[in-house]
Amino acid sequence: MLAEKYAKALIFSAKEENILEKVFEDVKAFQQVLSSEPVNFLIRSPAYSKQRKIEFIESLAREKNFSNIFTNFLKLVIKKKREFLIDDIIRYFFFIYFREVGIENVTVVCAEEPDPTWVERIKKTIQETFGRKVNLTLKVDKKVIGGFEIIGDGWKVSASVRDFFYNLVRM
Repeated sequence: MLAEKYAKALIFSAKEENILEKVFEDVKAFQQVLSSEPVNFLIRSPAYSKQRKIEFIESLAREKNFSNIFTNFLKLVIKKKREFLIDDIIRYFFFIYFREVGIENVTVVCAEEPDPTWVERIKKTIQETFGRKVNLTLKVDKKVIGGFEIIGDGWKVSASVRDFFYNLVRM
């Protein structure tokens, strides 16, 4: 996939210059700015010229103190008319980054707020299983009905009542 190649190129360049953490912070900051509707429109709209978009990126880079690697990367994406890939590039960047630094992003979904001791045991078990640090996010979703789901990067373990009944009906 093209977005993955762009993300890998950004990771490679950042590692080569030994500024992977800085570029990670730049990508997070850019993602935040991109969530603004006017900025999102300016970046993605064909109504704005490449030059206008590049000027905006340069201005934003100065304001947010982006690294040269990240600024040049964004300008390249615009020059190549790949703005439509930005969300996917960011998603792949984070996925690859967390793999590089040995962090497993995990979401635990429960029907109600779980006991903190249980959450810590789950986190410890996942860390031991994967041999890496775990960045755990808790979500409460009444649709789970009971039990829990643990969702990682490319995997899922479900002990939810919802999935039990769903699988029972599919049999």
